[in-house]
Amino acid sequence: MPIIKPRHKKRSAQSAMEYLMTYGWAILIIAVVLAALFELGVFNGSNLAPQACIAQAGFVCRNPVYTANGIGITFGQTTGREYFYSFLFIAAEGEPLNSSGIPQNFSTANALFIGNLTPGQTIGADFNASKFAYGQIPANAPIGTPFAGYVWLGYCLSPCSAPTAYSKVATITAKEAGTSSSAFGGYLGGGSGVIITTTTTTTTTTSSTSTTTICSVNDPTSGYDQSCNVVFTKNEGLSGDILTTGSITINSGVTLTSDGHIFVAGGTFDNLGTLNTGFLNGSFIPVAQRGNYAFPNSFGGSGGGGGDGCSSSPFSGQNTQAPGGSAGSPAGSAGSTPSPPAMSNSNIQTWYANGFSNYLSGAAGGGASNTNYVAGGGAGTYIQANTLIAGTINAMGGDSQACPVSGGNTNDPMGAGGGGGTIMLTYGPGGYTQGTYNVNGGYGGDWGANGGNGQVATYQWSTAPILP
Repeated sequence: MPIIKPRHKKRSAQSAMEYLMTYGWAILIIAVVLAALFELGVFNGSNLAPQACIAQAGFVCRNPVYTANGIGITFGQTTGREYFYSFLFIAAEGEPLNSSGIPQNFSTANALFIGNLTPGQTIGADFNASKFAYGQIPANAPIGTPFAGYVWLGYCLSPCSAPTAYSKVATITAKEAGTSSSAFGGYLGGGSGVIITTTTTTTTTTSSTSTTTICSVNDPTSGYDQSCNVVFTKNEGLSGDILTTGSITINSGVTLTSDGHIFVAGGTFDNLGTLNTGFLNGSFIPVAQRGNYAFPNSFGGSGGGGGDGCSSSPFSGQNTQAPGGSAGSPAGSAGSTPSPPAMSNSNIQTWYANGFSNYLSGAAGGGASNTNYVAGGGAGTYIQANTLIAGTINAMGGDSQACPVSGGNTNDPMGAGGGGGTIMLTYGPGGYTQGTYNVNGGYGGDWGANGGNGQVATYQWSTAPILP
């Protein structure tokens, strides 16, 4: 009888081979994909970190923005106490501490000075490249570069002149967004003391959702129009106008020099520091150029007239809508102030279209010598906001220069002062809080005359004259 061999082992081996052939390629592909993801850093814990700033109880930290220019946050406190002479700085995770328990590279010279941080106060805080000493925050890093670290606060609990305590008040994680000049005020002279904060819109339906939009900044010399809140946190000089549908804040202790640039806010303009309007033409200009700094349409002060204490050929001050002071022997006559401007939406729009500097600048003073420099006029400024809290604004004319020629007292000013600039403040239904203003003409010395004073003009509108 023939022996019949079982065939199930052959069938099992064949099935196993078919299984491997069928699924082996899929497993290989998955392995390759996982290897690629690992190489790209997808499974790196720091890459998975959220974009967040988590504050200690009583503090506020939100809206972290990490660009090629630095890291910015919105910071505040609700502890119920005031923190005096306070500084903020960011240190990377793992940064060694010194014997005082703070990051070893800390220096108040490179930290962000806030001043007094009051209960409920929220500010925009910009940590630019000069703050990168604390743990090497990567500047100009590739897009997606992660950062993890801490926000530190140095402070006193009573009035002082240097911090006496330091606390780690928040943990921050962020990724480089790759914006080289759009989140940290690339339009400023220094660019290191402004943060453009985020605007948050909340929509309520069956559930509440919140959408946050990160604003970008364009160079205002080519047009700046964003729905951002602009907060100046450090002394700065502007190189362009600031127009925003959000708010503009100059923090306490900050001096901002506009050099004739204007401010338009759809929300609130709040000057807690000092705004200097600067000199459109510099505090001194060459005599040969003095005719360029007459402003026949301006409401600023005219220039004072020169005297002959240094020279036998002094000359008159330049004019605005008011005539410049005449030259004299031995002394010139003072500049003067024009009639107040007729404020209306139509006129404001015309002045804006033609350049506000032509309507707000003080004129140059008269000189004592054709080889001398003459004093420039105050630049003036225009500010528009729904709610306007003016604070301290200075628009003084330039003081005269010391006598430069032999035969005169070289320490005795002989030229004339420049005219003071005009501060034009317009506000909407939110109202106006008067500030402290200085629009005086520049000092003319013993023989040169003072420049004419500028003026402060206010106007309430129901429809904004200039749309940001």
